[in-house]
Amino acid sequence: MAIFGLDFGTTNSVATIIGRPSPGQPEKTLVLTSKEDFRPHPSVVWYDGAQPIVGRKAKSQLRELGLGVFGDIVRSPKIFLGSPIPINVSGVNRWAVDVVAEILRFLRNDALSRNYPGQSFDHAVFTIPVSMLGRARRELREAALKADLHVHQFVHEPLAALYGHLRGQQDFKARLAQLQDRLALVFDWGGGTLDLTLCKFSGGTLVQVLNLGDVEVGGDRFDLRLVEFVKKRHAEQHPNADWSLLSENAEPRLIQACEGAKIDLSENEEIDIFVKDILAVSGPERDLRVKLTRQELDQVTRDLVHRGLKCISRLLDAAGIPPAAIEFCLATGGMAAVPAIRQGLLEIFGIARLHDPANAATVISEGAAWIAHDGLRLRMAKSLDLLHAGDDHVAFIHAGTELPAEGKQIRNALTMYSVDPRDGIAKFQFSRSKWPGRDFAGDERLTYTTLTLDVDEYARPLHERLEVEVKIDHDLIASVSAQSTLRADYQEVEIHDLEFGLGLDGQSIDEVDEEDSSEEKESLHSRERTDFAQAKAVSLPSGSVRVRSNVSLSQHAWDLVPGEIVRKYQSDHRLTSKQREEAGYYMPCCLCGRNIHFIERDGCERCAERGLSLSTTEAASRKAARRAAAPAALDVAQSI
Repeated sequence: MAIFGLDFGTTNSVATIIGRPSPGQPEKTLVLTSKEDFRPHPSVVWYDGAQPIVGRKAKSQLRELGLGVFGDIVRSPKIFLGSPIPINVSGVNRWAVDVVAEILRFLRNDALSRNYPGQSFDHAVFTIPVSMLGRARRELREAALKADLHVHQFVHEPLAALYGHLRGQQDFKARLAQLQDRLALVFDWGGGTLDLTLCKFSGGTLVQVLNLGDVEVGGDRFDLRLVEFVKKRHAEQHPNADWSLLSENAEPRLIQACEGAKIDLSENEEIDIFVKDILAVSGPERDLRVKLTRQELDQVTRDLVHRGLKCISRLLDAAGIPPAAIEFCLATGGMAAVPAIRQGLLEIFGIARLHDPANAATVISEGAAWIAHDGLRLRMAKSLDLLHAGDDHVAFIHAGTELPAEGKQIRNALTMYSVDPRDGIAKFQFSRSKWPGRDFAGDERLTYTTLTLDVDEYARPLHERLEVEVKIDHDLIASVSAQSTLRADYQEVEIHDLEFGLGLDGQSIDEVDEEDSSEEKESLHSRERTDFAQAKAVSLPSGSVRVRSNVSLSQHAWDLVPGEIVRKYQSDHRLTSKQREEAGYYMPCCLCGRNIHFIERDGCERCAERGLSLSTTEAASRKAARRAAAPAALDVAQSI
């Protein structure tokens, strides 16, 4: 089955296959750009009557710059995926899935028209933004099926870009080996947004460490500045020009001319911008003819360039690393060729670490094609963890687990128990480590979701079984479910923001699924119980809120049961220091029945009636606590 790569971008989209230009030649990427101008296809749909028009012809009708809906034109419908609200296009409500399907259908038909032998163009590796969550991925797959396309798997754009850049080099395997445990920055400046992704090559997997974006400095903003500058220059040449007399389609033609000028100035110091019949008049101001220099482009866009480059400092500051820690910076996207941007990147990273390939506008699509060709698979970048009653975490789905391709899923199920069912609720909190590879007990965690389950509040601790299951489907959505055996309560929740990376070593970690034997599960339980015994309290940032977990993987974890009730059920259990502290705090006074907190705050009237001081009552309470904490043998001896 031939699988191609598809970069369904915010402003432009393009497909790529791996093939041989002619028999006997080595394989290479064949990028299916527009036949008109050899650029990627604009992600634009124009509803001109009953037949939608897609691509360059649709973009030529745009009278405004930006992303979204402009009358009967939708630019970048991808940004609406996952929304429950339809898109209103010239008074007609259209679902984002259907609008996206028009672009995907156009791209597939364009690819089929090339008549490449052996290519059916019905399966693709789709690249997606880091910010695209599960609901949007699910709808993108639905849109692809409407266009007779199957999503073999999703991959994040920066990971595809990095792999595409390295895979195109002759010594790419040696280069990958050199980059182990090193950091790379993908600087993707496109027409709509600027996206920065800090990546790391670790343990045979390429993972994302941190992301940052800015939607206010995309290439469209540069085009808008040039449009305003060119109009001003034309007005200086023709003071009597009346801009209210624009001819038909003048604004779209001027926008396209300025976009082309921006691109041409990456290779030329000066260019001519000419737009014929821009004004519907008969005088010399009818045509627009303006010279534009690279220096003028720099002047009118200096603040945009500065803001975009400043994002690098913001990202590195958030990660707590200096620029010198970046092994190399890969500049991608159409804006990477702008001289002022390239110069700014050179000043930060130097010529040795900055990589601005000639295929910057198509490297994401090429990376997707190579991923498909090489059979690479996505893996969990961080473990999906469950907070345990011991204030530590059990890895439900381990980091490095290979994620499912189309039509597949992975699952893991565990049996757990409530260490304190008195409030009738079992509490589950699912999380992941903040940084890849840092998932030890004391490392900072980020919460995915929480789930509560009704349990029998009259049951003894660790008695009722709680069946917990996690499934991850081909849209990289985790479905978490839990059921209590006595109360028969069932709850489920979805996690749409899993973090995943790209496996580079061709060796997948064994998956845990419904076919696992009981011996394998028991081995997993034993390993994790050992981890619990060695774990320490997890540190959290100031202001964090976390539920106190009351679930345990082991049915014999009596050392996790609250100290004030454990002896009620296990009279011979030797209390831990924490349980002794809890027992002393919650144990009521033998005279007034109140615990030490209220006695210290309000005093004890019954003790006062008997002529006992506060210190005496405190001593009595603490003595009762010590009795509760003593071994059973001592209690028996005292009773005798």
